[in-house]
Amino acid sequence: MDAFPGLQDFESTVEPLHQQPGTLVKTFMDLPKHRPESLTHMSSRLTRIEGLQPEDHFQPIVLLKIPLPVSPGQTGHIDFTLFNDDPTATAEHTLYTTNLVGMSGQRIPETYITVFPNPARIPPGESIDGRIEIHVPSGTSQGSYGGLLQTEDVTGLQAVIRLSVGF
Repeated sequence: MDAFPGLQDFESTVEPLHQQPGTLVKTFMDLPKHRPESLTHMSSRLTRIEGLQPEDHFQPIVLLKIPLPVSPGQTGHIDFTLFNDDPTATAEHTLYTTNLVGMSGQRIPETYITVFPNPARIPPGESIDGRIEIHVPSGTSQGSYGGLLQTEDVTGLQAVIRLSVGF
């Protein structure tokens, strides 16, 4: 634990979240001070914090990234798993994406992005595997592009999609 200075202080702030849901925002604002690898063991504690009011609908935002650059005219993909931790109800969601926008303002239109299965139907207590396929149009400039994946209900799944276009 000594290899990650300040993490002890961070962990001491997690327990009060059970009694004081309003401190959640401050805690997440403090996260960038710690190296990401030092917080890996904390992720399950932070995504299922008890004490939040039902109207808070807190869900973490996930990063989905294609690990290698995709060349113009080629297709890259991201595999993912969706979980339904409700023991009695089936979860069914339609998944939507936005355009992917590059640093220079160039775009990969959402029509070049396919998500399946869509809609996603997940039985109680189970999971399903999914895939996002992104076709990079010919002529797309090199660089980093980002966009969103979310359900029809914005309080549900939200993820950032990141893609590097290279030659």
